[in-house]
Amino acid sequence: MSTPKDAIQIEMFDDNLAALVEAGGYDSERELLRVALEALIDAKPELRLEMAITLWRQGKITLGRAAEIAHSDRESFKDELAARGLNIVIDADSEEILMVDERIRKLRHANDSK
Repeated sequence: MSTPKDAIQIEMFDDNLAALVEAGGYDSERELLRVALEALIDAKPELRLEMAITLWRQGKITLGRAAEIAHSDRESFKDELAARGLNIVIDADSEEILMVDERIRKLRHANDSK
């Protein structure tokens, strides 16, 4: 439940942002919010992983980008997703899959011939 003090702060949010932009020398409110978000994530690093997973689940970023945001390597990030019961779906068309399958068969045949 919000208190009257909270209501005043929320009502003044835009004014507070504008004042901080002017006082802090930021180019825009967006730049100020970017800096504030970075500070929040630095203060609570566990949010970095949660943010990366959320953005990935929403389809807004790739698995590789999510791993970067989480400050993780791809395999560790995939392990984290698996531990949470999240499936990784690889989106490829059937022609591409058949081409890759054929390359694998050729490589196996070449290795078996050695």
